[in-house]
Amino acid sequence: MKKVLSLTYKAFLGHLLLFSFLCGAYFLSINKFVEMYVRHKVKKEINTWVSDITTAGNVSALIELARVKATPHPMDLQVKDCDGEVLFDTLSLQNHRRQNTPQGTTRSNLSRASVIFEYDHQPFEIVAFYNHKNIPISIGDIRMIYIGGGSFFSLMFCILSLTMLTLFSRPINVLFRAVNDYHKGKIKALPEMDASGTSEAAVFAGALNQLGKEVEELKSKLYLERQRASCIIDSLNEGVITVDSDLNVTYANLKGAKLLGTPKSQLVGRDFRTIDPKRPSHALPKCQELAKAAVHNHALLTDSLIVGDENKIHLDIVAIPIGVKEGVALLLQDNSTHHKILTMGKEFIANASHELRTPITIIKGFAEMLHDLPEISESMLEDITDKIVRNCYRMSALVKNLLVLADLDNLPKTCLEERDLIVVLENCHHQLQAIHPDVELIFEPPLQNYAVNVDSALLDLAIMNLLENAVKYSPAPAKISLRVSEIEEDYVVCISDQGIGIPERDLDHIFDRFYTVSKSHSRKLGGAGLGLSIVRNIIEKHEGALDVNSSFGEGTTFTITLPKAKNEAIV
Repeated sequence: MKKVLSLTYKAFLGHLLLFSFLCGAYFLSINKFVEMYVRHKVKKEINTWVSDITTAGNVSALIELARVKATPHPMDLQVKDCDGEVLFDTLSLQNHRRQNTPQGTTRSNLSRASVIFEYDHQPFEIVAFYNHKNIPISIGDIRMIYIGGGSFFSLMFCILSLTMLTLFSRPINVLFRAVNDYHKGKIKALPEMDASGTSEAAVFAGALNQLGKEVEELKSKLYLERQRASCIIDSLNEGVITVDSDLNVTYANLKGAKLLGTPKSQLVGRDFRTIDPKRPSHALPKCQELAKAAVHNHALLTDSLIVGDENKIHLDIVAIPIGVKEGVALLLQDNSTHHKILTMGKEFIANASHELRTPITIIKGFAEMLHDLPEISESMLEDITDKIVRNCYRMSALVKNLLVLADLDNLPKTCLEERDLIVVLENCHHQLQAIHPDVELIFEPPLQNYAVNVDSALLDLAIMNLLENAVKYSPAPAKISLRVSEIEEDYVVCISDQGIGIPERDLDHIFDRFYTVSKSHSRKLGGAGLGLSIVRNIIEKHEGALDVNSSFGEGTTFTITLPKAKNEAIV
């Protein structure tokens, strides 16, 4: 492979050649500089003569004075008028020619200098013919000639050197400007450089092109990773806010912006201390205070906050320092679900204890009565035993419902089997008619099969609960409508009654455990508020949906939506 000369070696070699060339030209031009200087000196002397001869009274006197000046001088002189006619020529002076003009020398071989002057409003010209070697010059003149010539060639060296360096460095300057513009942000990407050739600039351009491609690939990867991380953080249920050491917001996810009551676009880049929320936010002042303290102390700080009166939101705020004085990350954790679960657990235990305590207290009271009154009438004894048995049934039903709820939480999908929904509904129809013969139940089953993947026993329990509720909360004789239809990929079952209905304020809570619309009515009918909760859990375990529509005093409609079985064939 051919070795490439370095830029430094090229510059040194170029300057050496340039210096050698100019030095040779300088010494070769010394004679020319002498001629130029002598011509200048001759013209200067002629101008001195002109100032003398123009003092003559007429042209004849002027020519006489010129003859006097030229006689002792080693030059041939001519005086011409405006028409070019020679008025005086030193060749007419034989002594002057023999003395100053070497034999064999003609005026064509001599140097020539002329000066035009005006006399008596007419132009005249003095022409001098001379041999510059015969003109005496002083040491000072020689010094001036060498200094002037040296200065001229030094200037030429500087100009040519600058031109040569510009040519050598032009490819490097192009690369530098491109990198500098990219560094200052004037361009978004490094342009493609000309990497042809084997010079250092070409090698550097090739490396820069490869580096530019790698940088663009890394930027693309970083952008994708940043987008992926942003999507992941935005999908979190926790709010994330990051601020730098000057408390300027550098990042905020959607949940964090929502909790602070400010759009995400109006958070990033602003001073966290001066943010004015678009809607009221109790979390913002606490977060500002915690972020300021965490940045100042460079320590992990935590705090908690309860927002709202009815629908309380429990927030845990954590301020985590980032690096060494790099800023702080604020994590806003919404633990409302956790607190709600704890509250529901406490309420569940309290409600279950209350529901169990009532029949136990009744049974205990009547048992003590039987113990304390050995002689009791037969009618009273029958009444007491009847109440004891009824409360035992109530306790048994409550425990059974609690066990059903516990089993639903661990229901495996393997227990689901393909069944005909119409068959399940017809069984429930027959059961209700057998228990309540006076109930008017309208059900017109379709002819085709409706295949669903269900646990038939649980689905039967859910539908029977809804039918039993329709009977309980309707005036006798109850009128119930049972309808089934097909909508796209689902089957829809509607159970409607003409009963007392449900107040609108209670519709959002009727599926909660132990919730009853009327305590006295439920106690009279033996309900504990678990039936609808069981129904909802059963339908959700079958990947279905349960909706309710009710008008107080007019009736209620429960709608069950179940997905179709993947295989429509009934085995």
